[in-house]
Amino acid sequence: MKSTRLYVLGRHGQVARALQEASEAQPDLVLGFGGRDAFDIADTDAVLQALRGFQPDIVINPAAYTAVDRAEEDAAAAYHVNRDGARAVAEASARLEIPTIHLSTDYVFDGAKPAPYVEDDAPAPAPAEEAQPQRHHGTDLEFTAGPSRAAAVDPDVVQPAVRR
Repeated sequence: MKSTRLYVLGRHGQVARALQEASEAQPDLVLGFGGRDAFDIADTDAVLQALRGFQPDIVINPAAYTAVDRAEEDAAAAYHVNRDGARAVAEASARLEIPTIHLSTDYVFDGAKPAPYVEDDAPAPAPAEEAQPQRHHGTDLEFTAGPSRAAAVDPDVVQPAVRR
């Protein structure tokens, strides 16, 4: 059986660490990782080079500027990763025709909708999160880049190694 090759952005984040741990029991799963120490996620050419080098079957992009309390004072850094980085990953994977899963945050919705949120729902952050509008920009851009895209909004990333 052919191995499945996943390329995960945000190499040092919770999702990447959880996938690394889970993959140890999956011999048919090969993971590659990209992070800020390897290249600038907002540089489409750098992302293309990384994807061409690894040749993944699927790209998973949970990379994010997640310091909600600092996002207002460091908005440029937050937009760089959450908007521009999501755009670059979406564009690079679309050019190479690689299906991509973009993970976002539930902070872009206030939780008032009585049904599950869908891709067409307009962002409606709770008042405390309105200072971080750049999170929803990444989700929007991910869908405009190509047909093989999915976005998942997870309110609580669970990592096996972390006790809550």
